[in-house]
Amino acid sequence: MLRVVTWAEQPSDWWGWLLVLTGLVSGILGVVFALAQHDLKRLLACHSVENLGIIALGLGLGLLGLSGGSPLAAALGLGGGLLHVWNHAWFKSLLFMGAGALGKATGSLQIESGGGLLRRMPGTGGAFLVGSAAISGLPPLNGFVSEFLIFMSALELLASVHPLAGAAGLGGLALISGLAVACFTKVCGVVFLGEPRSPGAQKATEIRGSMLVPMLLLAGLCLLVGVMAPLGIGVLGAPLQQLAPQADLEPIRGSLGWVAALGGLVLLAGLGLGHALSRRPSQPGMTWDCGYSRPTARMQYTAASFAGPLLEMFSFVLKPRHHGSPLEGHFPAPVGHHGEVCDPFTQRLYEPISRSLMRLALRVRVFQHGEVQLYLLYILITLVALFIWEAL
Repeated sequence: MLRVVTWAEQPSDWWGWLLVLTGLVSGILGVVFALAQHDLKRLLACHSVENLGIIALGLGLGLLGLSGGSPLAAALGLGGGLLHVWNHAWFKSLLFMGAGALGKATGSLQIESGGGLLRRMPGTGGAFLVGSAAISGLPPLNGFVSEFLIFMSALELLASVHPLAGAAGLGGLALISGLAVACFTKVCGVVFLGEPRSPGAQKATEIRGSMLVPMLLLAGLCLLVGVMAPLGIGVLGAPLQQLAPQADLEPIRGSLGWVAALGGLVLLAGLGLGHALSRRPSQPGMTWDCGYSRPTARMQYTAASFAGPLLEMFSFVLKPRHHGSPLEGHFPAPVGHHGEVCDPFTQRLYEPISRSLMRLALRVRVFQHGEVQLYLLYILITLVALFIWEAL
């Protein structure tokens, strides 16, 4: 899309508006559907839809800056979108590697099958936590840098040429980031904290070094980009000069300097807090057990119960399905409950089209007999039809 934009002398407003609206819809729906997932890799796949929405939002704001005559908004939006492409490649690769490591160690990718894995897999858990914070746009990691640039672009448009687009970008990106934080709080809390919820989680051990080292390297890259944010302008300088030749990159360098300073402060504060907590003496105590003398892992929060209030807010989009029987009587028999959220695009668009094509293919199959002479006859009939068409 950006290569096509460079062919145009002046982009139209509707190009930017189309990308902004597409990015907002993709980002919000992607993270909402991610909140409802029980499978870890499906959850990460939905977050890919969300992050593509963030990229499209940044590019759309940048194009509106170009068409409206605001070079600074254009450079900030386009720069944030381009940088987020790289950032997404790093932290999403890290998270998918982490999901594979968790699946190998526990034998399941179901979020509810985890629990207590941070003690059993400290390296994988630490790297996954870094990736989770990065994809949520938290400082001092790389996802915060690119999202900060997109926020700055929206603020510049809000104060200048496109106030409505700026307000939509600010509100939409804030909503997406907040929901992403909630989603990965759910994942990390249920998978890595508490007590094991399955036999696989109880037996899990750390993965071998050949799998762990790439994850640690990607986690280090996520941290390095966040702390050394001003160096990113050197990477973005050449493409931004092509896309927004009139843009002054010094304000962007200054903005990234503030990002690096904020990230460094957050990092130092986190290290200081961790050091202080490690020096405090710990005293074991009984877990509050609601009157039960032997609490079990089943008494912990589940991922579904954690995300339930947020999912209720978006039930008009998610259309959740619930399976199970209610509790009845004073001494009810054991019952089960299961909820699921299906992809409406798969159900209402892709699957109907796929079924129609399969029915058509089965009907057309009568023409496939495996005889070369018959296929030559088809070619001859087609050629004669084309000659007649041309003659008419």
